Amino acid sequence: AAFLNAPIDIELYAQPPKYVRYSHPVVWRLRRALYGYRRAPVLFHSHLTREFATLGLQQCRSDPSIYYRKVAEKVNLIAFVHVDDLFAVGEEQTINDFFKEVGKLMEFKPGAWLTEEEPLRFIGKTLQRHRGGVMIWHSAEYLKGMAAQVGLQEGSRPLT
Repeated sequence: AAFLNAPIDIELYAQPPKYVRYSHPVVWRLRRALYGYRRAPVLFHSHLTREFATLGLQQCRSDPSIYYRKVAEKVNLIAFVHVDDLFAVGEEQTINDFFKEVGKLMEFKPGAWLTEEEPLRFIGKTLQRHRGGVMIWHSAEYLKGMAAQVGLQEGSRPLT
């Protein structure tokens, strides 16, 4: 449903699904992007960036899926976005306030809290609080694939 938040910047029409019946031929004018529309991801990301700016977040220059907010020259919130998955890092009250404000602007899947007891999966990575920090690790399949790409096989010795 994430793409449905993004307005379309051109006139675009679609035929209704076959199970929607009318007594006469009908086409729908789309006002929002849909999955399957080639430009939907770009439109959604632009829309998201504009909406996050209204909440005081800036887009990271090195990774456009990361947004951050500074208060008194100190970063107090970092948000990671992958399509309609949203993960935020900051003080508990700051995160709660952020999700309330985002909920007023658009719909996102609710996420779980990152704790020391339970690891959390987010876009293929596992995260867990540990001794005041956060551990991030990839699945064994991902690591084996990366090793194979650089010519390392299971049981082979690393080059020094």
